[in-house]
Amino acid sequence: MTSSSISLTVSGNTITVDRQMIEDGPESKLSQICEKDSVNITRPAEMFLSILAFYQTGQLHMPVSACPAAFLEELTFWEISPDLLSQCCKNRLQAFLDEQETLESFRESQRRLDNITPSKISFGFCTKLRSFRANIWSVTGSNNSFLLTRLYFLLSTLMVVTSIFVVAYGTDSSFLRPMTNCERLDFMKVRNMEGTDVVEETLSNHCNSSELPFKRSRSRRSLGYESGKEIDDAESNENGDYIFIDILINSNSTLKRNKVFPLERVSTPLSFKNTYDEPDSPKPTPTLDPGVTKKRVKIPNMRVRMATLVVLESITIVFFTIDFILRMFSCPCLLRYFTCFINISDAVALIASYVNGIIILHNAHEQYENDWFKVLEYIQIIRALRLFRIASRVKAGRVLWYTMRANIHDLFILVLFIACGMCTFASILYLSEGREIVESIPVGWYWAVVTMTTVGYGDITPQTPVGRLIACICSVSGLLLFALTVPLFANHFIKLYSYVYTPIYKKNTNASENVIEIIDSDTHRKNETI
Repeated sequence: MTSSSISLTVSGNTITVDRQMIEDGPESKLSQICEKDSVNITRPAEMFLSILAFYQTGQLHMPVSACPAAFLEELTFWEISPDLLSQCCKNRLQAFLDEQETLESFRESQRRLDNITPSKISFGFCTKLRSFRANIWSVTGSNNSFLLTRLYFLLSTLMVVTSIFVVAYGTDSSFLRPMTNCERLDFMKVRNMEGTDVVEETLSNHCNSSELPFKRSRSRRSLGYESGKEIDDAESNENGDYIFIDILINSNSTLKRNKVFPLERVSTPLSFKNTYDEPDSPKPTPTLDPGVTKKRVKIPNMRVRMATLVVLESITIVFFTIDFILRMFSCPCLLRYFTCFINISDAVALIASYVNGIIILHNAHEQYENDWFKVLEYIQIIRALRLFRIASRVKAGRVLWYTMRANIHDLFILVLFIACGMCTFASILYLSEGREIVESIPVGWYWAVVTMTTVGYGDITPQTPVGRLIACICSVSGLLLFALTVPLFANHFIKLYSYVYTPIYKKNTNASENVIEIIDSDTHRKNETI
């Protein structure tokens, strides 16, 4: 005869339960093994008590000290569906599963980044070449922790920063030098500027100097007057790119050629009908000596980059050229290499550098003018995108990039709310303020974004009580919007950031560094990475 009670021994502890209670409970492995009067169960006692409590109370709860993964495995063993969990514990289990899914997705993304897929051009016929390519890629394109790789990483970072420095400070007047007289003369000849023959000899005699040999006269009497306007012997145009110089030319027929006299060296001064000694007298009109004419010459006075910047730019171009060639030669998959936007930008910047150099080599005068030629120089600033590649070598950079990609939908919602608030508050402010404050609704958009992000430049300030009220509501709503959404990204980032410094992640990372290993045996050739 079957007893009405069952004796369960769990981890040395004996528990007696009512058989009918087990039979009336949900169908599981426990109801199957309890057909006997005495059962020995070799399962964790704490988790089994939760399973037993489910039959006793009808509510399935997870032990507080239990790992959700271990408890989920226990439910699988007892053939109990996780959907039977109470809502409080179900939320805890779901949060754990979401976290594990995030970590697994992060690990998978890192494996794809570190994955080395053989190229179609794998040079399989030459083992030494294949090994050489693998060694180069381990330095230039891998994320391993080898000493040579780290040194190359530091050198690459230095070159990127130097390249950005050269392009940026090439626009700063402190790092620009004036043209030399030879450069001025060459520019005038190429441009066929009027008066080139007049100043050619003088500029050639002071070729390497950046100072114009035509100095201002010390005598006020050497000033000329033209159409009632006072004209000095050296005047600049509006942007300072050209200097207009009045030059006295002795056109005496006894001379073989016209001779240029700097104004301060003219032995015979200009004669005046009136003098400056009479305070109330009208401005004098100078009279030139016979055979002496005055000619106004336009001389270029642009500024170019210092030689230091040119040398630094040449060094960076050489480095990036070598880097590009090495990457092209050793990259495991050319197709995947050029699907990366950073690699494409690298190639564009490098091409722009060489086109820039070729143009300067054949048309040196192009570097003196701010026209389309400057665009080629400024395109090189996109090399700053290499900083993202550098950031991918750092754990925090990888985590931040993955967090942004994983939360792209939340970012879209954030941008959507900002756009909604921007349009609303800008329209209300446009209606409440005068046109002298807010010229148009697009200007109001700018004000709304600046206010919602709590930047507040102060260039647009509401003056009416209604406008100030709108400004307060706009700023507070912006604070609440960011306070509610930013923690989503912060929690995701902190979770992954703490994970990448765990021993498990370090172990996986160190194991992946051994992927680039060439096996010479023909029987293992399929396992070769390159």
